[in-house]
Formats: sequence, C-alpha cells, structure tokens
Amino acid sequence: MESDYSFNSSFDVIIVGAGGSGLSAALFLAESNPEINVAILCKTYAMGSHTTSAKGGINAALGNIKEDSVEFHTYDTIKSGKGLCDEIPTKKMCKEAPFVIEYLENIGVDFDKTPNGKIDQRTYGGQTIHFGKELANRACFVKDHTGHDIMKNLHKKVLDSKNIEIFNYHQVVDCAFNGNEDDENYASVITYDIPSGNLKVFGARFVIFASGGFSQIYATNSSSSLCTGCGHRVLFQNGFKFKDVELVQFHPTGLKNLGILISEACRSQGGYLRNSNGERFMGKYHEMEELAPRDIVARAIFLESKAGTNGDSPVFLDLTHIEKSIILDKLTSSYTVAKHFAKVDITTTKLPIFPTAHYNMGGMLVDENYSLNGENIFAIGELACASVHGANRLGCNSLLELFTSAKIVCDAISQKFTKNFIPEKRKISNQVREKISKFEKTNINISIEEILDIRSQICKVMDLNASIIKNGNDMQTALTQINKIYENIIHMNNFSQKPFDESFIALFEVQSMVLMAKSVLTCAIERKYSIGSHHREDFPFAIENPQHTILNNLFQIS
Repeated sequence: MESDYSFNSSFDVIIVGAGGSGLSAALFLAESNPEINVAILCKTYAMGSHTTSAKGGINAALGNIKEDSVEFHTYDTIKSGKGLCDEIPTKKMCKEAPFVIEYLENIGVDFDKTPNGKIDQRTYGGQTIHFGKELANRACFVKDHTGHDIMKNLHKKVLDSKNIEIFNYHQVVDCAFNGNEDDENYASVITYDIPSGNLKVFGARFVIFASGGFSQIYATNSSSSLCTGCGHRVLFQNGFKFKDVELVQFHPTGLKNLGILISEACRSQGGYLRNSNGERFMGKYHEMEELAPRDIVARAIFLESKAGTNGDSPVFLDLTHIEKSIILDKLTSSYTVAKHFAKVDITTTKLPIFPTAHYNMGGMLVDENYSLNGENIFAIGELACASVHGANRLGCNSLLELFTSAKIVCDAISQKFTKNFIPEKRKISNQVREKISKFEKTNINISIEEILDIRSQICKVMDLNASIIKNGNDMQTALTQINKIYENIIHMNNFSQKPFDESFIALFEVQSMVLMAKSVLTCAIERKYSIGSHHREDFPFAIENPQHTILNNLFQIS
C-alpha cells in the first residue's frame, strides 16, 4: 500500500465478479450511461468463471414450439419454489425473460434453431403450460453448452467497450461502505492483487457483488473450484444478512463419485433413469417421471441408490435408445464429459450417476431491486437471494436470473447516476486503514497442505450430514465439528505480500467455506419441516405459510 493510504483506482461502479451476472451488469450500465466508468474485479479471468460451465439452457416464454406465456412461466417458478418465492421479483424475472433472449441473440449467442429459423426450445423438469396441464417447451439452448456460448459473446463485448475495465486476478478480501474521509456513501473494495502480491483499494459510488455461489462446501459438487462463498463472507462480516442459505439444490445427475454435471438436457432429450435392476423408477415418485422437479428427482435417485443390501446400489442414466446422431449433435458436452471422466460411451452404455450439490437458492438478503442497503450496494446472480427460486429452483431459471438481476440493478443505478469527477488520490477512511493493517500486522504460519486438509474435512462433514436427506442429530453433530474448525481458523491470517501466494488464497477460501457450512447447518437445524430441496427425515412433513430464514453475523436467526 502507498504510505498516504489513497485509493489505487476510483470508478463510478465496481463489480465484484466476472461471470454472467457481472459481465452483463457492466454492459447494461455502459450501454445505458455512455459516461459511466465501470471496473470488474475478477478472481481469475472472465472465461474461467462458473457461468461458462452452465449447460442446459435459459428459460423464456417465447412460444416458438407451442403456446406459452409469462403467466405460465411465473406459475411454474412459484410452484417449484414451494411457497418461498417472493412474488414481485419473481414476476419481474419471468416478464424480462424474452428481452434477455433477444439481447443475447443480438450480441451473437448462437441459439439452436428450428427448421423455420426460430430459436428452438426444450422441455425441462417442472415446466408446463395451462398451469400444470401440459409440458412446456421453454428452455432456449446452445446444444448442451449454453453458458460457454453466452460467456464467449459477453466477454467479447466487454473487451470492446471503452468504459469497462477488467482487473483479472484480484481476490476481494474486504470492503467498507464509508470508505472515504469526505463522503460516507463512498465505498471501498480491498483486493489482493495476485500477480503483484499487494493489497489494493478500489473506490466507487456504487458496488455490485456478483461473486457466485458456495457449492464447494460439499465434496460431491458440480461447481467450479472458485465457488467458495468468498463474496458471501466479505458481505456477511460487514453486517449484511443471509437469507435461506440452507436451501441448497442438488442436481439429480452428476457423475457418480465425481459430481461433474451431466445436463438435464439428457432427460429432456428422452433419457431414462434406471435402478440397479434396470427398472425405470421415476413413475413411483412423480407423474412427470424423469422430467419431475429437481428436488423430487434427486431424492428419488438418492433413495434408489440406498435400496440395495449394502446401501450402495448404482443408478444409471440411460441414453442408449436415442439415436447416436442426436446425442452427438444435441448432447455434445455430456457425451464428451462422460467419455473423458467416466470412460463411458453414452450412446452404447448406461452412465452411473448420483446427485451433486449444484446451486444455492439462498444467499445475501436483498430487496426487490437487489440492493443490500437500499442505496448503493447491490448483490446479483447466485450470490443474491431475492427469492425468485424459493426452496427449489426451476431448471434453466438460474441463467435467466443472472441477466434479469443485472438489468434491475442497472436500472436502479441509472436513476441515481450523475457524472462526477473522481480524483485518483482521494483519501480513504480510518475504517479502511484499520482493515488493511489487520492483514499487514498479523501473520500465522499455516502450510498449504494443512489448509487443504481442513478444506477436505469441511466437505466430508457436509456430504455425510447435510446433503439430500438430512436429520437433526446428524446436523447437530456436524455443526459441532464445523464450529471447532471455524473457531480454529476464522481469525487466522497468513498474508505475505508474495505474488501468487496460493496459501493466502487457499486460507481465505477455506475460511469462507467454513463460514458458509456453519451458516447452512445453523439454519437447516432450525427449519424443522421439509420444503423443496430441504428434506428432513425427522420432520418429513410440509407446513402452511413457510417463512424465510434470516441469519445475521452473530449467527442469530430471525
């Protein structure tokens, strides 16, 4: 840090995270406000974000295959959410969906087309028309690697923008929202500049956190290794609250023992689920069979896998009855992933699968405009919880919310934005100085091997005690173990000012993970009924009028 403790760089808007929500927020802002200066702080690089790995599609009621409507989309979203969707933001998301598809197509996303040139649309689990009477075709897709094509085009457009600057390899480690001596509403974001090894301070009038989810707290997960909840941790420790963090969605079809995602597009294309006896079993659990809502399919696979005498009966995804040409054309990514990681050719052989931790319905408590404080600090994408997914996200609504949340925040900032000259040497506040000094003065020697061992312990505890079907005794045992790890490491600091210090980053990530594990367990224990992805064998019943779980930074629930 410079001795005078001034900002390293100042912008109108800072965006923390360079996935789909972060990049689209930057573009919406730049296009709406030509004078605005936007900085994107990226933990790695944009095309390394988790959005790139999104496979199946993105929902919009276009009606290209059969009739559809925003009302039908909204109905399915709320029904899937099991009573925990908040109506206003959910309606906004579904209403904005056609705009999102039009925008993405205009920037070059190459959606699959029907023979008459319209965007093709798939059927996905839980999606209907006429309020549950008939399956819908609502998911727009690029084969089964939709996220990659979206990110490729977003990234190119961001790089072409003159008023957006990306700072790659900047790990955000803290923030302050009275970050300037002269302006209490001026925000500061403190980063570890990985290539230089220095701490840097970025200042802005508005800050948007778009740092993704925290599925890495489970050993069996489908997420990027980046998804450790670091953004959650920074915000939570600065006084912002969690909402419904115990609601973790498990995707039904991950590769067995690996967790790597096999897209729901495989079931949409006609794939079957079979148990160890070769039987299709989903008819026992839901009338929509393989296309039932995800929480139901995941629990069914879990139960079928435990049905054998040794409690480990394999469950398979069977695509062998589908023409090979269709698989190679429409399911390219799933074919490649199965062949490479499981050594299975899905055109001829059934694929062993098991549910995998996939998506966080809960996250940071935001209002309907995705604001954390009602003013200038926002959270979007999977990090945020505006309760558009409730207790069980409808497949292909996650990519959609990345863009609708970004657009809502862009609109809110645009209404407040006025161009002001921002001096580079504006002085930072005493609060920011104190935060920096904690990194500079405290140093605890812990090896990378020890850190990775702790990370493994957290994941094993969560997999064993807090996954698809839970009970209070197991979760309480897990919370005791997690609390011990939390107390041991949460105040550790091994900052060294070394470039590319993997041990500093690894410790920061594992501290974030143990915080999220502790939060998930605390809230899951208190929700003493079953709802959507949260299924308790000791409280298997649902209740009327379920409520949101709000957790503050003293780990008190309201």
